[in-house]
Amino acid sequence: MECSLHTLDIRQALLFYLSRTATIHTTKHLFVRTTDPHKGNAASSQSISKCLCNTIKLAYQSENVPLPASPRAHSTHGVASSTAFLQGIPIQDICKAATWSSSSTFASHYKLHTRAQADAAFGRAVLASELL
Repeated sequence: MECSLHTLDIRQALLFYLSRTATIHTTKHLFVRTTDPHKGNAASSQSISKCLCNTIKLAYQSENVPLPASPRAHSTHGVASSTAFLQGIPIQDICKAATWSSSSTFASHYKLHTRAQADAAFGRAVLASELL
């Protein structure tokens, strides 16, 4: 698993995107529309948001996992940070990746309580097995 994570090279992905859209770019914006009638023009924040949400939905579908809620582009930062935390990534590493100066941002806005719930669920499962 660790090795496969190192193949996610954002630089290579951006270079690929830029090479594929080079012939249609009519703006200095990074993301452009790829369909007519606005082909090559800057993509709006709404169209980027829609694309991101559709990608999330497709990722869940490809894994045959039910979508927990309707995705919103704004929530991806919190979901990624919370998931990293639940996977045991040190809070300092999460803050560094998110360019936060302190862990108080994470503590005040994201799902610290979900780890406590997961830990409690484990304890409940162990205790319940003794009752059977």
